[in-house]
Amino acid sequence: MSSIPPETSLDAASNPPPDLATIMATLASRLDLDVTQLVLSEDQGRVIVTGTLPLRRMVHQVQTLIETQPDVRAAEMRVDVVTQDFAEAERRQQADRRDASEVVKDERDRQTGHEI
Repeated sequence: MSSIPPETSLDAASNPPPDLATIMATLASRLDLDVTQLVLSEDQGRVIVTGTLPLRRMVHQVQTLIETQPDVRAAEMRVDVVTQDFAEAERRQQADRRDASEVVKDERDRQTGHEI
């Protein structure tokens, strides 16, 4: 007679904690997000986000990105939105996007031998 193992439940204690360094690197790699003022901590699989963001739309984007990471049960957003200099934040983002596209173009030109 074969023995069937009992069902095992996976609770928060048996799951590894989320890798906060990887999550922060993922957030920082996004050119459309300014996450320089964020701090991440973890409590039983929940990632707690504190700090400030320059735009309200970033709160939802950060939360969604965090919640899609491995071993994350939820993202708890304790973030203030500081929009006093909304225009400056938008200008910085546009400049970052331009800089990134120039880097990509320069790299593509270098690889194809079309340097100027």
